[in-house]
Amino acid sequence: MMYVQPVVIDPLYNHFQPLTDGELKTEILNMASRAGIPANNVYEADMSRETNAMNAYVNGIGAHLRIVLWDTTVNRLSHSEVLFIMAHEMGHYVMHHIIWGTVSALIGLLLTLWIAAKIHLWASIRWGVRMNISHPGDLTALPMLLLILSLLSFAAEPVQNMISRDFEWQADQYAIEMTQDRKAAIRSFQKLSVSSLSEMNPPALVKWIQYDHPTMLERIDYLEHVKLNR
Repeated sequence: MMYVQPVVIDPLYNHFQPLTDGELKTEILNMASRAGIPANNVYEADMSRETNAMNAYVNGIGAHLRIVLWDTTVNRLSHSEVLFIMAHEMGHYVMHHIIWGTVSALIGLLLTLWIAAKIHLWASIRWGVRMNISHPGDLTALPMLLLILSLLSFAAEPVQNMISRDFEWQADQYAIEMTQDRKAAIRSFQKLSVSSLSEMNPPALVKWIQYDHPTMLERIDYLEHVKLNR
């Protein structure tokens, strides 16, 4: 999928073209070179027809690697702000967050299925007669299994979000170290927050259960106090 998605699947849903802003394209490719990312082009996706949100990403491997900016990002952010967002996304790529996220998800899935099998067997023995289940493999036991999987998935979500938030912190640190531009970084997060209508400082319980990114207030506070090299 990491090979196929950028060049086969993504173009089925959106139009991609080389970034028309030549100066910005050169700056991004120079930054990619500094990061050790073997890119020779930057693509722009026409997402403004579908959303007001802004985004950018780096995905794919080898010759299929693509650096992509949504046109909303290009149109609404200054060059310095785009460079910070792009450095953040490059941080994810350089630190192999997609691979580590996939590995942790597979381990979590294996653990979840093992626990679900144990609970399902125990529940089938305990309440099987009452629920007209003669064997754990009966089709009539499927609703109970789906309920168990749903509850375990909900219970595991805070752990998954915690891992994702840590990845985002690492990418923020990488981006500010690369760009050394505090004002552009803060402005970019402020504009992203407005465009996505995200809550700046949600209740702690909501953040713990639902948020796979640090809150915007936390991220901006970090950028305001981080020590720069220059």
